[in-house]
Amino acid sequence: MTLPKSIKLLSLPAFILFNFTQIYYQINFVLPYVIEFLKNRIPVTTLENIKSMMYTWTIVSIPIAGIITWLISSAILYGLFKAFRINIKFSSTFLIFGHVYFISAISICLVMFRPEMIYNIIVKGVIPWEFYVEGIVFGILIPLPYLSILYSREVNERIVKVMIPILIILIIGYVVSFVSMIFSRLTSSF
Repeated sequence: MTLPKSIKLLSLPAFILFNFTQIYYQINFVLPYVIEFLKNRIPVTTLENIKSMMYTWTIVSIPIAGIITWLISSAILYGLFKAFRINIKFSSTFLIFGHVYFISAISICLVMFRPEMIYNIIVKGVIPWEFYVEGIVFGILIPLPYLSILYSREVNERIVKVMIPILIILIIGYVVSFVSMIFSRLTSSF
């Protein structure tokens, strides 16, 4: 028994919702702190040019980065499924994995309601421990059973069998995102 196409195609509105929430979050919560931080450090005309460039870059780069991340994650998960002898098409892997964008959009909305966390990360350079916990909850603990149920129905396998490759890809995604965040934090301090 495979999942109906309508359920698989829900990943497309999930991706669109994620992009809207991420762009809204960046433009209305992150960029104002960055602009405020730069205000006294550079001339006004340069600041206006940087501001317009940052807004444009945000609107263009988020969907492109999202598609690339979705493709890479799906390809790795597809390879993991093959390594665990789970027979699935790449298109199904891609479409079902896109459901994780619903969870990401909810996570972004929860962070938006706490601007003090954004301020601490951007201006003070302090990453609160709650941020790591939320990353584990919304990056691993919630998507793991959700995606496991969807994939097990798609391939007619036990949930535990499909859960292992999904857990591996979610852990890889968590580690990559936090290592890149810490790396960008370290390089911005120089």
